[in-house]
Amino acid sequence: LIARFLSQKKTGLCVLLIILIHLAIRLWGFSGIHDPDEILYSEAASQLRAGQYVGQNHYSVRYVVLVPLALTQMLFGINEYTCIVTPMLYSLACLGLIYLIGKVYADQNVGLIAAALWAIYPLDIIQATELHLDVPLTMFSGLCVYALIRGDISREACDEYSALKQKRYAEA
Repeated sequence: LIARFLSQKKTGLCVLLIILIHLAIRLWGFSGIHDPDEILYSEAASQLRAGQYVGQNHYSVRYVVLVPLALTQMLFGINEYTCIVTPMLYSLACLGLIYLIGKVYADQNVGLIAAALWAIYPLDIIQATELHLDVPLTMFSGLCVYALIRGDISREACDEYSALKQKRYAEA
């Protein structure tokens, strides 16, 4: 019992360390707004927040980016850093999903290694500091994969239960 508690504590510390490294690398790699897309997203989110929302272009219908961006603008104001909060949170969610997928496929150690590799993955480092649909799309794709894996495991358990139930019924 004590060994399991210490193991869980070490795992928690490893996860926390990976999250801190993940965030530190992305904040270190942030160099400001460079793409006009980010400005258009920010403008659409400002209009949404002000209640003057009129879809003028295709950026204004990307609610996966706009709604969280409008919330961060409402909480922290409009600046460069509020533009990266949304992709950073999506990237952090990807990190958690990768850990869970690795844990489900193999074990906790594989999940930690997968999360550590994602924390230093160069493409995500770049994408997590830019306001685009790439990181939300990656996160929702990962969520679908995780749900599929969990559903498959659940189905296998359900099939085993049904087989056991039929066997007991046949014996009775």
